[in-house]
Amino acid sequence: MNEAHVRFTADDGQANGYDLPIERFVHNMFPGVLQTDSETVLDTVINIFLGSRQVRLTPLPAPEVQVNLRSIARKHIEAGTPIPVLVPFGPHKPNDELSVDIAELAVLKRLRCLQHDVQQHYKPGLHFTVRLEDLTGLVIRGEKTNLPQRQYCRDFEGLVHCLELCSFVTVLRESSVVSEKKFLEHARAAAPKFLDSFWGDEDAKAWLGEMGWKGAIHPDTLDFIRQRQARRHGGDHRAVDASASRYFASALARRITGATMEAEGGSLHLYFAPPMPGVDWRLHGSRVYYRTVPLRASRRHLPPWRAEGYLRVNSLATPAVAHPGKLPEGTQMGCLHFKRDATEVTVRAPYLITGAPYEVDQ
Repeated sequence: MNEAHVRFTADDGQANGYDLPIERFVHNMFPGVLQTDSETVLDTVINIFLGSRQVRLTPLPAPEVQVNLRSIARKHIEAGTPIPVLVPFGPHKPNDELSVDIAELAVLKRLRCLQHDVQQHYKPGLHFTVRLEDLTGLVIRGEKTNLPQRQYCRDFEGLVHCLELCSFVTVLRESSVVSEKKFLEHARAAAPKFLDSFWGDEDAKAWLGEMGWKGAIHPDTLDFIRQRQARRHGGDHRAVDASASRYFASALARRITGATMEAEGGSLHLYFAPPMPGVDWRLHGSRVYYRTVPLRASRRHLPPWRAEGYLRVNSLATPAVAHPGKLPEGTQMGCLHFKRDATEVTVRAPYLITGAPYEVDQ
């Protein structure tokens, strides 16, 4: 069967370079019908991945980042293989009594929609690796019991299975690629060095550099992490700094032990945690930041593992997120029960009956 083609010509014969975007417009209207070149496919895939402001948390990435995204994706499109996407993910909710809820369900829907949209133009599609940072969580919590995060990880893995996403979503815990003993060994060695570096110790900074840490920690970045840890430790500044040091130590331990789960040749990075102030993202040039729920549903953004997801129910049910323990007044409790094969997962589904389907007041 002969493949269909399309070509644009201007009546005056002077398209002035606008023929290509016009032809791509038609390709995007009828994906998979008209024969196209790899660069057109690449442009379309990257535009889909970058998303609209409804799903993207930040403005468009810097040109340097977009160049890196294209470079990684191009290699796989030329080879006809799925494009790898790394999705870093927290290992537990702030409240140990909570596990997966509507927030996690919304994120998995987003991955499914991304895969569907990309496959309309590039059949091999994407392959997401969700990195569940269970060892990082253990380090940051001061190596206290990780039973709650084990439950959260099991439920998240089970939800991916029940929703039949395993063909393009792989969920990997850090503990599945490196031993807890080895990870903790490196984190324990690095934490006091980071703590000393906060106060300008040059020997500590030199040691961290030798271990693979790149650059100094920007004061704005450190302040951001301190503020986040202060919610757990209150006014205890020493405990806050110790917790912040463990945060950075876990990142270095992940790099040293090879638990980053980066694909060979690089991955596109999809983040649900917001960008930290003070970081030059040109040094981390393949990150795109997404919202947990679309902007039209809620202006509030929280990463799913730091949020309590719920449904606003009117003629439609739409997802929203709240700070844990701060669901809107009138919210009622409910659960969704998923089962596939021998896997069963209960997803918390609090719901609020409302006069408006969207959370326009947040």
